[in-house]
Amino acid sequence: QIGFVHPSASHELETPPKGVTVHQVPPVPQREAVSYMLGADLLVVDEFGPIMPSKTLQYLRASRPILAFLDEGGAIREVLRAAPEAYLVARDEVERAGALIAGLASGPRHSSVGPGDAVAAYSRREVARRFAGVLDAVWGG
Repeated sequence: QIGFVHPSASHELETPPKGVTVHQVPPVPQREAVSYMLGADLLVVDEFGPIMPSKTLQYLRASRPILAFLDEGGAIREVLRAAPEAYLVARDEVERAGALIAGLASGPRHSSVGPGDAVAAYSRREVARRFAGVLDAVWGG
């Protein structure tokens, strides 16, 4: 865990299940956080109600396997559905999440193939292009 930890999660990170090791790293500069992210075998993101953490887009760009724990599955499902190695699980699907993690841990290490179409949809250029299309439609251009 790198950076901020919500107080409600602190106890769980400090007392992980048997066989699990959790390393907590205090907040670091963005460049250092990205280096941790790019070196990860699995990135985990939690959805909070309808809110998708902004790091989800960073994780998508990292081209690493992503395990997303969903509450409602709205925005985060939309963003990650096209990602080739995104695993979306409901928060209460503990056995399924465990099986996914075990499978990833016992398989070969993931090699990054670079960003694909799932990432391109969220690039600055593509977002600007879509926004320009909306403006053209509104103003009849």
